[in-house]
Amino acid sequence: MAFAVVRPLDQIRVLIAQPHLNVKITAGYAGLFTGRAGKTHQVVDDISIMRAMPGMVTISPADDVETVQVLRWAAAHEGPVYVRLVRGATQRLFDGGYRFEFGRAVVVREGRDVTLVSTGAETPRVVDAAELLAGQGIEAHVLHVPTLKPLDVPAIVAAAERTGFVVTVEEHTVIGGLGGAIAETLSEHRPTVVRRLGLQDVFGESASNDDLLDLYGLSATRVAEQVAALHRARS
Repeated sequence: MAFAVVRPLDQIRVLIAQPHLNVKITAGYAGLFTGRAGKTHQVVDDISIMRAMPGMVTISPADDVETVQVLRWAAAHEGPVYVRLVRGATQRLFDGGYRFEFGRAVVVREGRDVTLVSTGAETPRVVDAAELLAGQGIEAHVLHVPTLKPLDVPAIVAAAERTGFVVTVEEHTVIGGLGGAIAETLSEHRPTVVRRLGLQDVFGESASNDDLLDLYGLSATRVAEQVAALHRARS
């Protein structure tokens, strides 16, 4: 992503987005996992950049099943599309019966105590975190948001109304990414308490994937710990 989004950003803006050309940007290596390349290659602000660009559709699939369908949809769509892809294999979330629908968010777990909203390859980890929370008596409602632009406003509002408390989780900076998008949406349509888990205005570091997830609070265990603490603070 350092070479597909950040370095050619001016060309994307002027030569693709402004004339609304039929170009798809689908390079990999988004997020923290770049094979220990560290902060020079870790792109954790691409959602912020691309969803703010006029006319740029922005999608972040959760696993291989959804990715195949997203790429087919993007190829058939007329206009610029950014698909956020990651390095290496991902944890599978969906089965063969899943159907991606552009612009639609998906409830992947029902709950009543707290709403967890995630996107991309972080969503399967959030589902695992929800299972850990269930063991503590906290039932999390999990909403997966593959299409980051345009957002599924009704689904986001409904998920917030379900519990009255929203925690967003993303392998991305919390500034302008999924958390920012959800906060913007709910502030306009259904004011709700929102807490954002992700990179807190920092660059990444060079380490193993598991160590990076723990460091930034994005592993299933660390997400569950933080959500449980937030839930207790509200009780």
